[in-house]
Amino acid sequence: MAECIFKIHVSREFCPTLQDPLHGVQACESWGPQLRYKACSIECENGYEFSIEPPVFYTCSSDGQWRPRPANAYTFRYPQCTKAHPAIRVAEISINYPTVSICNLAGRNTLAEKLAQRIELLNSKWNFYSTSNVSDHSTFNISVQCFAGNEETTVTPTDTTVRLRRETQNFFNVKVSIPITNDILENRKTGQRAKVSDVLQNEILLEDIFSLEQVIPNGRPDLNSFELKEQHICEMGTVNVRNLCVPCAPGSFYDSTTRTCKLCMIDEYQPRAAQSSCLPCPRGYITTAPGSALLTDCKNVCEAGSMFNISSGSCEPCGFGFYQSVSGAFNCIPCGVGKTTLKETSTAEDECRDECPDGEHLTQAGVCLPCPQGTYRTRGVHKSCVDCPPGTTTEGTASVRRMQCNTPKCSAGQFLVTTTKQCQFCPRGTFQNEEIQTVCKLCPSDHTTAAQGATQASQCYSTNQCATGEDNCSWHAVCIDLPDDNDIPSYQCKCKPGYKGNGTHCQDACNNFCLNDGTCKKNPIGYVECICKENFSGDRCEVRFQARTQKVALITAGIGGVVTILVIIVVIIWMISYRFNRVEDSSEPEKCPVEENTHTNFLYGRVPSEQPRPIGYYYEDDDEYDMKTMFVGEEEKEMAERIRHAQAHMYTPSNNRLD
Repeated sequence: MAECIFKIHVSREFCPTLQDPLHGVQACESWGPQLRYKACSIECENGYEFSIEPPVFYTCSSDGQWRPRPANAYTFRYPQCTKAHPAIRVAEISINYPTVSICNLAGRNTLAEKLAQRIELLNSKWNFYSTSNVSDHSTFNISVQCFAGNEETTVTPTDTTVRLRRETQNFFNVKVSIPITNDILENRKTGQRAKVSDVLQNEILLEDIFSLEQVIPNGRPDLNSFELKEQHICEMGTVNVRNLCVPCAPGSFYDSTTRTCKLCMIDEYQPRAAQSSCLPCPRGYITTAPGSALLTDCKNVCEAGSMFNISSGSCEPCGFGFYQSVSGAFNCIPCGVGKTTLKETSTAEDECRDECPDGEHLTQAGVCLPCPQGTYRTRGVHKSCVDCPPGTTTEGTASVRRMQCNTPKCSAGQFLVTTTKQCQFCPRGTFQNEEIQTVCKLCPSDHTTAAQGATQASQCYSTNQCATGEDNCSWHAVCIDLPDDNDIPSYQCKCKPGYKGNGTHCQDACNNFCLNDGTCKKNPIGYVECICKENFSGDRCEVRFQARTQKVALITAGIGGVVTILVIIVVIIWMISYRFNRVEDSSEPEKCPVEENTHTNFLYGRVPSEQPRPIGYYYEDDDEYDMKTMFVGEEEKEMAERIRHAQAHMYTPSNNRLD
């Protein structure tokens, strides 16, 4: 059985469209199957030329790449055109002068000086070049070199060839470069016209203008060594292209050894024309191809196993199924058909392994595992599991085809209703911070969310500020959670036993509670009690009382005092009664006759204040006897004497006067 083996190369882009060369144009044609291939030729605008001759055609065929291209070139660009100017036309003469003297600097200088005089004489006659232009290559140039030694000559007779060796003398080799401005020269004296070559040959071979016999020894030239040729000369940094001087284009440099322009290397660039060297890229940078002209063409050198992505401008891993063994690469090498790699940064072909079955992918450990939910993989098509289109996912793992991405991808804050395959927002009191979930996560106890579709646990806020410490109750208060009112958390602050206040501000209940210097103390449950001082009682020591012994003493003293007063009063009454009774019983002396209507105005004792005083009577001691009592002496005589004395001084109004 025969086996056919072939390789398939996959290109990121097929025959990309190229930009016209700088100061030039391109002409392209399509060819091949379905006209997918291309062939292009380029040319410069008038006055411009390529410093490096391009090929006749650039082609792009089955491999999708433009050729010919420089070696190690990841990208391709046309060469640039630069401004050209005519080259300087020069007639170069070579002739030898034999000499018997030693070749030295003095001899060479003398010969050059004499020949310069002859050339100026020749120019004055035929006007080879303009003496007004003194720029480089505008005047003649003479170089003299010494040669010595044996010379081999070859003689060819009719039958055989004989090689002879002869001794030669030292000789000077003279090279003369004469710039030519016109093809046809005219003799200034005779008006004769002739070609440049004819004039030089005639003047040197026939007129012996280079013969210096009369000036220096052996000054006659060897006419057999005479050579004449024409060429075009360009200045340093330019090359001769069809008799035009073309500066080396940007991206290239002038090689003085080969007198050609060469492209800068892949780690160099040159933005200017006609330069003798290229500029190096910064350390750690490289260009995509030889011939770079700008500093921006220098890109990062990526490590092996990765590549520099020109589109993103950064280093990227090769990916599964690819490897890259060198650094500074701009692409990666694919593994063979049916093979892939364990990691995305493989550096050798040995890391390529056989692919996993459909719906599975190769892990770092070399084990095949099912593709995660939301991805799929078809063996031989995908190197690794591929994500579903945005907004969709798979029903489970190990999906094989894209058509299995038939489930909406619920974002954070949503959950999937598996029966209807629809996404719904998480209800209040729940949240979901992950995608592709079928349930929502519950908020902590006594917490809820402000609206549906919460995506973070931080969106759960407390409905019990007492439990979370979000209340403003005093340290000496108890927080009591209350039912919320329209999602507004509600709570009540109540001062603890032993404290008083509105709950937000609580102070010690003992402050100013006990009166009359009582001591405030709290019982084990926190309620306050007052320990009153002696003679005080009550809840706050507000009641004043006397000691029992003192009370008994005071009561006894009071009763004793009252009894004493009553005894004294009884004694006094008894004494007064006794005395009055005693006076009445005794015999009274004879008294002076008085009128019957005469009344005694002197009274013993004072009339009670309630009774009115009789008219015409007054008391001498009215002021002094307000609260006094008159006592009667014991001796009867003394008493009678006092009565008489009182009557003698008593005023008695006349009855007649009254009439």
